[in-house]
Amino acid sequence: INFTRAFGYKITDQAYLDDLTELTRLILKRAREKDWLPVIMYPSTEISNDSYLGPDFNRKLIQAIRKAGDVVCVSSVNRPRDVVSVNDLDIIMYNAAVPINEETVKAAHEAGCKLWFQNIGATRYNDGLFLLRTGAVGRRQWVMSWYSGDPYSDFDAGGYPDSSCFMFPSPEGTLPTVNLEWMREGVDDYRYFQTLKHCIERAEKEGKALDIAA
Repeated sequence: INFTRAFGYKITDQAYLDDLTELTRLILKRAREKDWLPVIMYPSTEISNDSYLGPDFNRKLIQAIRKAGDVVCVSSVNRPRDVVSVNDLDIIMYNAAVPINEETVKAAHEAGCKLWFQNIGATRYNDGLFLLRTGAVGRRQWVMSWYSGDPYSDFDAGGYPDSSCFMFPSPEGTLPTVNLEWMREGVDDYRYFQTLKHCIERAEKEGKALDIAA
């Protein structure tokens, strides 16, 4: 749920934060009734893209949300200076404008913040081995089909690292573009290497050769 807009008062007013706490309490109550836990909240989906927001104000939103109870807070960041939000969030998503390097990856891990990537470009490497090498545990891509993109072209990036269309229409129904196939291949690579890593760890723990097929 995105709470970056005001409802009859300024978003910076204390009344907004108080109502955010109360609304979160109601959501948690409903979640317990429906067995929906854990509850994941977006204090801001993209900290850098809202004139009100930045790490300091996002921290206030997170504090207001957590007053209500046990909630997982996640935001994405678009500027290197907003990486500091790893100290407040449970999950941080580095967007395409944030350099993904040793420093930014280390910042997330040292803060105990789970690392996700967002809009980093749909390639087999980005959706596979790159996640494994950086210790990222999730990946988010926005959007499935961009309104100004040509669904029949895999090269009309329109400012993005690659095409923003991942499906295209055909007489036989909706079909995946090359970009979406790259993503699928990357996911397969990730699963294969995670399986191999798990088998190696088991073998080392047991001190003997391990049959991977087992």
